[in-house]
Amino acid sequence: MNRLSVIIVAKNEEQWLNDCLQSISWADEIIVVDDGSTDHTKNIALRYTNNIFEYANNYSDFGSQKQFALSKATGEWVLSLDADERVTSELAQEIKKLIQMPNDVSVYTIPYHNYFLGHPLKMRCEQYSQPRLFRRTGSVFKNKIHEVIEVPGVTGAAFGFIDHYSYKSIASIVTKFNKYTDIEAHNLYQQGYRTNALKIFLAPFETFFRRQIILGGWRDSTYGLILNILFAYYYLLIQMKVWELAR
Repeated sequence: MNRLSVIIVAKNEEQWLNDCLQSISWADEIIVVDDGSTDHTKNIALRYTNNIFEYANNYSDFGSQKQFALSKATGEWVLSLDADERVTSELAQEIKKLIQMPNDVSVYTIPYHNYFLGHPLKMRCEQYSQPRLFRRTGSVFKNKIHEVIEVPGVTGAAFGFIDHYSYKSIASIVTKFNKYTDIEAHNLYQQGYRTNALKIFLAPFETFFRRQIILGGWRDSTYGLILNILFAYYYLLIQMKVWELAR
C-alpha cells in the first residue's frame, strides 16, 4: 500500500491551521515546517503530528521552504498544502484511491474553490487547478514565490476540490502583497526588467480591467470590485518598486 505524506509550511497561522490539519488528519504522515511563528501555530500542529521542523527565512523563498518540507517526507506520494487550504471530503476519498492506482501518473492537478472574506469567488481568474499531489521521487520545488512543483512523468487530473481561504481580510491581503511585491520586484530587476512612468501609470488600470471586465470579476459584485482594486494595487507596487531599485 502506498503511503501519503502531507507537507505544510506555516507562519503565525493559529487561526487557520487547525481546520487545515483536521481536513488531512487521515494522511499517513503530516510534515509541518514552521517559519518562526510567534503565536500558537506549533502547539496546534502538535495535536496532529510530531513532525514539526523549523525553517525560518522571513518568507523570502517559498520554494526552498517547500523543498525542505519535501526532504522530510517519507511517503511514496506527497500532497502539498498551505495552512489556509482545506481538503474537501470528496477530494480526500479521491486521493486515497488515486495513490493506490497502478498507472504511470506522477502528478495530479487539483482544482480550487477560492474565497474572499468567506465569499466563494466566481471570476475566471480565480478558477484554476494546480499540481499538488505527486510522487516524491524526482520531484523538485521551484520559484521563490508562487512556488511550483516539477515532477517527471505523466500528469493526471483530480476532480475533488481544495477550499482556499487566501483572502482572509483586507489588512492581511495588503500585508501579504507588500511582502510578495518586494520579491517580485527584485526578481524582475535581476532579470533586467525596467519600468517607466507610462508603465507605472498603466499597470493598475490594465490589471483592474482584465480581472473585473474580461475575466468576470463583476460576477462577484462588491467582493470582486474590492479584490480587483487590491490586485491593481499589487501590480502598481511591483512597478514602483522596480523603479525604486533602478534609481
